[in-house]
Formats: sequence, C-alpha cells, structure tokens
Amino acid sequence: MENRIKNQHLVLFANPASSSHFDANQLPLTLIRLAYTLIEEKRQASYQGHAVVQYMLGETYAFGNGVPVDQALTYAWLNLSAAQGNRPAANSRDFLGKSMTVGQLAEAQRIGRALAGQISTN
Repeated sequence: MENRIKNQHLVLFANPASSSHFDANQLPLTLIRLAYTLIEEKRQASYQGHAVVQYMLGETYAFGNGVPVDQALTYAWLNLSAAQGNRPAANSRDFLGKSMTVGQLAEAQRIGRALAGQISTN
C-alpha cells in the first residue's frame, strides 16, 4: 500500500506542469501522501531514539492515524519511549497492557526488542 501511494505521488508530481492543473480528484491522493510523509518522518526520528516521537508513533498505531491499528507496535513504541523516562508513554503502555493477553504482550515485547536493536544510539 505504501509503495503504491509513493508511486502515485511520484507520477503526480514528476512533471511540474501537472501541479498547475491540480484538480479536486487529486486532493485525496495529496492528503494521503502528506500523511505517509509525516508517518515516515516519525519513524525515522523514532529510530534515532527520540523518546517523544516514539511516544507519538505509538499513539499513531494506537489510533490508526494513517496506519492500521496495531496493539503490538503501539505497545512496543510506547515501551521504548517509557524506557527513556517518558511518563505519558509509560501511562499509555500500562493502560494498553491491561487489555492485552499474555501472548499479545509477549509478541509486543519481541517486537520491542527487535526495534531496540535498530535504534541509533548516537
């Protein structure tokens, strides 16, 4: 899905003349591209270890803002943020954790460990 959105965006904006003939049918695609760009920027900052952005990315997965709702990814990102002392992330993680099964928590923790291994420690 993300690659298809990216390809559609490239076609739309590859030719500067196409931007001057922008019509209402292109607005949804433009909004999708903007959402995609914002999510990608959150991901990049999260992988650089920014606790606040990790919290924001966790909330993005919690509410499905431009991505599918995913409890495991929500928990993983919130936990990574909480590990850096982000109290709101810890509160959200703990609240979410109460509604998850033992298996779901184990999966979320496995994902969190994998993500932690990819985070830059610069």
